Amino acid sequence: MRELLNADKDVAYQIAEEDGKKTALHLAALHGKVEAMEELLSHCPDCWEMVNDRGQNILHIAIEWGISDAVQCILKRRWVGNLLNQKDNEGNTPLHMFAVSDCNIPDLIHHPLADRGAFNKENLTPRDKATSVDSFRRYEEVIIGVLNRVEAPRGWRNIVHDDSERMTEWKKNRAENNKRKGDINKLINNNMIVAALIATVSFAAGFTLPGGYDGNAGPNQGMAVLVRKAAFKAFVISITMAVICSTSALFVFLIGSYYDSPMKVYNRSSIGFFLMLISMVAMMIAFITGTYAVLATTPGLGLAIAVCVIGCSFLVIGYIFLHKLLL
Repeated sequence: MRELLNADKDVAYQIAEEDGKKTALHLAALHGKVEAMEELLSHCPDCWEMVNDRGQNILHIAIEWGISDAVQCILKRRWVGNLLNQKDNEGNTPLHMFAVSDCNIPDLIHHPLADRGAFNKENLTPRDKATSVDSFRRYEEVIIGVLNRVEAPRGWRNIVHDDSERMTEWKKNRAENNKRKGDINKLINNNMIVAALIATVSFAAGFTLPGGYDGNAGPNQGMAVLVRKAAFKAFVISITMAVICSTSALFVFLIGSYYDSPMKVYNRSSIGFFLMLISMVAMMIAFITGTYAVLATTPGLGLAIAVCVIGCSFLVIGYIFLHKLLL
């Protein structure tokens, strides 16, 4: 890029007509290419002034796409004050975009030049936007909390609630959001039951070892009879993984049920579900290896192999359905 800019600086000002009239700097900010942004700004210091077809500057774009590195790069510039309060075609400043984004950059709100009371064409301030949007935003509580701490103002129409149509839509979105949260909580409760069952069965199997214990008097009394077999060792490792993962899943589900944010609840339930899948696979492997350790003698070798083949069908079935679920 440096060689291209040295040869012709005009490339930094060229507009992509078929891509929303974005410039090279817009694209670099959108994709988080901070080094490219630094290079463009060092060769063409005034290219930051250009906007796309929606009237958005590079700060609008970086915030909208949640590119924190690009936002931090822009905030270090002396001319950032000109971008902070610039409005796009809908009257939104970068702070309006930040209020409904997934960026967690409090420095943006605390910037001394930021106009926290700016109105867009809907007569909404950044704080209005943050409190009127109901969605699974990662940093929703953080953003609203920062806006409250800096005493960002609300629009008068929102204080007196004279916009009945908007309030009706807000209540509808809130009801849908609460319903989603309720559905997720039901799913968590069901998964907690499954995780508890897996933990109970795995814990019991860990002490009811295949082959039993050596009851003869001597140095090996009380030790597992099949302790020297490789299949038995695989059983012990697998059942340990099943206990740990199922107990961890149960803990994650329990913690997730106490969060108010639907996004946090969803994230915790996803982690718990993943741990529960691992525990199920580990428990099945423990069953296969434990059975093989007991039956893998000359008379019962065929039966042991048959059990292993049948047991492995669970892994195949699980892979097929999980693959369809993730696609």
